[in-house]
Amino acid sequence: MDIAAIVKDVFETMPQRFKVYAADPQFAATVCFNINGLEFTLTVNGRECSISPIMSDTRDALLTTGGEEWLGVVTNQVDPTNLFLAGKLTVDGDIEKLLAAFALFEDYQSDLVQAKDPNWIIDTLGENFSVNDDGVFMVEGLTCRELIDRFGSPLYVTSENQLRQNFRMMRDCLTRAYPENRVNVMWAIKSNTTFALRKILNQEGAGGDCFTPGEIYATFTTGADPELFVLNWFGPKRTNFPHGPGGRIPNHPGPH
Repeated sequence: MDIAAIVKDVFETMPQRFKVYAADPQFAATVCFNINGLEFTLTVNGRECSISPIMSDTRDALLTTGGEEWLGVVTNQVDPTNLFLAGKLTVDGDIEKLLAAFALFEDYQSDLVQAKDPNWIIDTLGENFSVNDDGVFMVEGLTCRELIDRFGSPLYVTSENQLRQNFRMMRDCLTRAYPENRVNVMWAIKSNTTFALRKILNQEGAGGDCFTPGEIYATFTTGADPELFVLNWFGPKRTNFPHGPGGRIPNHPGPH
């Protein structure tokens, strides 16, 4: 596979893939790309779009990545966020304008590469997350717009049904694998100290793991059962914590 040739084709076909109907007449962006040394400039001005093989000095943003990584992004095989976090994709400049411009193009299709349905990422989240026919992300049957109209923005959303399903699936799998033991799935409160989530897990019979006084407070404020918890504490074996039930919770014997 000639990666350089496909990369060039990706950019050369962008004017044909430009979604004129979705473009804001007032929107303008100049975005440059450095794909393993191949340089391109995308210019969007209202409902007009052009591609140049010359890097613009007056760009709004510059995206830099490798050839294989870029093909993974445009064929929906790779999540660009993961590349960004791994340092394999960088953006200098206005990332919001880059994302807004990139959203104005249909998916790249070619006999040279196999594109993947972009909804595959949604499918990994569980059955309580979906995309409707208009391409809008939904949580438990509600669109993001409906949630924001109801609760305002910024908004952080968790699916209670998915949380319960995930916990039950893990508990049941471990129970089948170790029928001779009493399985206790212990959720680490440090991953998310939201009281509502801990209350849901209490209802499901989940145990937990605590390390700091703050984590202990977040755990037992919600009425958690101390018999289902371990305290990963590297201090004295018996330590008083004012926020634990009765001032104490069971100590874990050591690191694990």
